[in-house]
Amino acid sequence: LFHYDGGGKASFLPRRNVLPVQLGLNFSDDATQGLVQFVRVMASRAGFPEATVGQIETVVRDTIQTIRKYAYGNQDNNVYHVMVARAGPEIEIRFADSGTSLTADRAGEDGKPLFAAARTHMDRFEIRNHPRGGNVITVSKKAK
Repeated sequence: LFHYDGGGKASFLPRRNVLPVQLGLNFSDDATQGLVQFVRVMASRAGFPEATVGQIETVVRDTIQTIRKYAYGNQDNNVYHVMVARAGPEIEIRFADSGTSLTADRAGEDGKPLFAAARTHMDRFEIRNHPRGGNVITVSKKAK
C-alpha cells in the first residue's frame, strides 16, 4: 500500500481494487436479509444480470442455512464471519465459522451434497477446515 525509502519519505500506491468488506453476523433473519441486500448491490455493480444476481442471493442464503444447520447444529446463538470483495466484474464471498468441520463430500439429510446452490451457480466453490476449528467456504463468480 505504501513505500518507505528510509529517509523519512513515504509514498502511497494507488488503490487498485475495491477493499473487501468483513462482517461478523448472527443467524437472525435481519442479519441474513441485510447481507443478501449488500451482496445484491455488489453483484449488480460488478455487472451481473438480474437472473445471476438472484442466483448469487440464493447461494448466500443456502450457505448461511447450511452453516447454521450442519456446523452449529441449528443453534442460532452463534456467529459466522463473511467477507465480500469485488474486483471489477468478479465477486468473491468468503464465509468462516468456528463450528463442526464439514467436508466437500458430505451430504445433507436429503442426500444431496452440502452447498448445492454454490456448487451449481458459482464459478468457484471451495471448502476447507479453518486452522483454529470450523470451516472456510469461498465462492466466486465472474460476470461474463
